[in-house]
Formats: sequence, C-alpha cells, structure tokens
Amino acid sequence: MNHEGVNPEASEAAPKGCSSSVAQNEDQKELSKILGMIRHDLTFMGIIALGEDGILRSLTADRHVVDAAALSPRLIEAFLDRMLCDPDARAGYRGTDGRNVPREKWFHPEKSMLPPPLTEEDREASRRHLEQDKDMWEERRKELASREGWSKKNKTGEQFEVNLTL
Repeated sequence: MNHEGVNPEASEAAPKGCSSSVAQNEDQKELSKILGMIRHDLTFMGIIALGEDGILRSLTADRHVVDAAALSPRLIEAFLDRMLCDPDARAGYRGTDGRNVPREKWFHPEKSMLPPPLTEEDREASRRHLEQDKDMWEERRKELASREGWSKKNKTGEQFEVNLTL
C-alpha cells in the first residue's frame, strides 16, 4: 500500500479526525523536516510514497527511487495522519519500522512496494498542466536543483534517465 501526493508544506497539526496528541505534533514537525529535505523528481511527475516496509520514497514517473528515508513507527503514524484516517487502511503498517530495512532496500525495493509507473495518458496530462505555467515550474525546478544539489543520480550513486524539459 502506498500513499501519494504529500504536500511537504502542509500544516504540522494532524488533520481533524486523526490523532492530534502533543507527541503527534512533535512527530509532525519531525516529518515536515524529513519531507523538506527529501530530494524530488525535477520533472514534477514523480511522487512521494510510503511503502508497507516503512520507507518513504521520492519516485520518478517511472518509479526510480530518487531519495528515501526510513520512518520510525511514530513517523509512519504521523505520515498516515496527514494522508489517511481510515483505521482499516492503517492495518498494513502495524508493527512496521522502516529503520529495520537494509539501506540497499530503500533504493531497490521489491516492485510490490511501489505504485505502478505513471501511464502515458497521465504523463501527457501532467505535461499540459506544467505547460500552463511553465515559467513558475522552471523557477521551482531551478530552486530545487540548487537546494538539493540534484543530479541524475540517486543517493546510492546510481544513474537514471530523466527528461527535465517541459
């Protein structure tokens, strides 16, 4: 199970209906810090996904891993509070601690841990959306690239192909 579409700048408070204890607020702050530091796919067609192994991954449209972070059970709960309040959907994460996953698996997970690649139809829709405000997206790409020291390599040094043109 994966949860996508995280806004790293989202409120640090847990959404209504989810856990909102004081400790949870501290966890939300820590999660915000992780989300703010994780490298992103500069095509803006990638996603942030939490695998059932407890690893938060930044993925390209083809689902190459750009960056990853192991989440503790507390931070998994904080992530789910941002994304999902359904108790049944949380069941797959009970007892999960991403810190127990070998680093090699962060960047080379089982395919079942990843959502399917973006379809060509969805890629085209994304391209059209990006074209609508091309200047803003180019500025954002430059900002992220300079802040993240971005290259076409993930943190393990592996090369992967990404077309950065809109």
